[in-house]
Amino acid sequence: MIIPDINIHYVVRLRNFQESDTIAVYMLVSSTLDEIYDPEVFSMVPKAWPQASIVAETISGICGFIMGMMVTPGRAQILMLAVDPDQRHRGIGSALMLKFLAACNAVNCQTVELEVRKSNINAIRFYQRFGFELKNLKENYYHDGEDAFVMMIEES
Repeated sequence: MIIPDINIHYVVRLRNFQESDTIAVYMLVSSTLDEIYDPEVFSMVPKAWPQASIVAETISGICGFIMGMMVTPGRAQILMLAVDPDQRHRGIGSALMLKFLAACNAVNCQTVELEVRKSNINAIRFYQRFGFELKNLKENYYHDGEDAFVMMIEES
């Protein structure tokens, strides 16, 4: 039997993080990001600003996550963004970023910042597409000694 090649579309739903997502999100973040995160961060940070902790899920489960916090009034920080490698290049990271930036806009953030590994050229380019600019360098920022670029969007 010959099965025709068909383009299968699937639905990705974005929603706010829920406490029951902790294990799945922790597993995603641990498998995609080089840093080691305390699992407590996934229960503490989302409580402070629920709209800034967003999951992307398909029928198969959580495939992406973004989490940020309000540093000071008008200034937000993205703490982490992760997308399952098998789900990349499908717009999931972009959708998460747009929803996060909308949450920032809703509370009148003038500045959004993040740190990114100096060697992570793909991530740097991704953030630049949203208007983030390289601002400075944090030497030995990561646990393995790699430097981080600080990237920022500033409303003028």
